[in-house]
Amino acid sequence: MNNLFLQLPFSYEPKLLLADLQTCESETWVDHFNKNDYQGDWTIISLRSPGGNTDTIYTHGNEEYVDTPLLQSCPYFSQITQAFQCDKQAIRLMKLFPGSEIKAHRDSECGYEDGVFRIHIPLITEPEVLFYFDGNPLHMRVGECWYGNFNALHRIVHEGTIPRVHLVIDCLRNAWSDELFTQIGYDFAWDEQQKRLKRKQNIPATIAALELMDTDTARNMIMALKKELEYED
Repeated sequence: MNNLFLQLPFSYEPKLLLADLQTCESETWVDHFNKNDYQGDWTIISLRSPGGNTDTIYTHGNEEYVDTPLLQSCPYFSQITQAFQCDKQAIRLMKLFPGSEIKAHRDSECGYEDGVFRIHIPLITEPEVLFYFDGNPLHMRVGECWYGNFNALHRIVHEGTIPRVHLVIDCLRNAWSDELFTQIGYDFAWDEQQKRLKRKQNIPATIAALELMDTDTARNMIMALKKELEYED
């Protein structure tokens, strides 16, 4: 459970968070595109996105991410994001309305063991807003900073009365973040175990592709992979 969610040793001034949020409220927010993953109302605006547009809310690791003009108009958000000494991908504001629920789902390749980490900073929330990671409840308070492993089955329930707004930052793992995660108690042994598990899960597909090649090199690789899976030839 240690790696499901961890609080980072950063805290932020609520008044400054709200001042930048007010700037963003004058812009157009868009509905989350995956309607199957939630019920109610869930809107987003981008501060950093592929192409640098505020209405581009999807994430895609193969594209270049660019700060939007809106981020440049938000001095406190800019200060917060620049303090993360690593490359960033998407930076978004996510607003979940009262009575809404983000249904249980997994985000592919979205854990620290994958070389990425997603940060949540609440700007507006209340105790009736709860995350669940593998069934474990978590309430994130205003001004706190949290990592969550979104490879895990997770959902969010909003039973409060005001819109919940989070600043969400997608970061790329590096030596700076490894040191930070060591400080907050991240279990790196579990991390390596997950990498081995994912590799093992991918081996059957790799073997199938190699079998199509029908070469001596491919056959040797297949034998090694089968041994890794503890197959008996």
